Order: sequence, then structure tokens, then C-alpha cells
Amino acid sequence: MRLINRLFLALLSCALSVGVFAQTQDSTVVAAKDSVAPKKTKVFLEHANTLSFDKERNAEAQVLNGDVCFRHDSSYMYCDSAYFFEQTNSLEAFSNVRMEQGDTLFVYGNYLFAGECPHGEWAGYPVYG
Repeated sequence: MRLINRLFLALLSCALSVGVFAQTQDSTVVAAKDSVAPKKTKVFLEHANTLSFDKERNAEAQVLNGDVCFRHDSSYMYCDSAYFFEQTNSLEAFSNVRMEQGDTLFVYGNYLFAGECPHGEWAGYPVYG
């Protein structure tokens, strides 16, 4: 009987130590997944009535006029005119600015700057008026 008790306790302690080891392995995997850098996404010009360049004002800016529409991930931005800086993945939108994401988020304003922040995320700053 003593031999069976000792064998049972040995097997139980072995099983518990395997469970503890498995627990620590999972927590290190989760920590490694959290440290992944955010994925950078691009802004796409969907539509504009006219596109031109003003080399005197800014050689890198695309000047867009009339029914301008941009897409960023699942968000859309509409305005009357905009400057689009494709190299820096940013834009300035003017007059009747409207941002929509799905059917739940709507932002309105007269001016919007949107672009990548120093930390890599993409943010927009509307001015209401």
C-alpha cells in the first residue's frame, strides 16, 4: 500500500510540474505576439474631377479638385479639394470634409490634416466650422 501511495504522489507531482511548465511557455508566446510593430497602411485616391501639380507651392503635393474621395483601410474621406502627399502618406482636405467608417462613424469639418504620426499610426485632425 505504501508503494502505491508513493507511486501515486510521484506521478501527481510529475503531472503538476508539466502543467506549470506549459503555463510559463504560453505566457512567453503571448508576450512575443504583443511586441509586433503595427502594420502601415496606405491612403488611396479613389476619385477627383481634376488632378494637377503646383511646383511653386509644393512640388510633392498633388492638387485635387471636385468631388475628391480617399480611402484608408475601411474609412472613406470626401471633400471639395485636397493636397495629397503620396510620399509621406498624408493629405490636407478643404471645404465640406466628411469622413465615414462603416455605418457608425461620421466626422464633418471644413479642414482636415491626416497622416502618419511619429509612432506609426495614422490620425486625422478635423477643424469644425
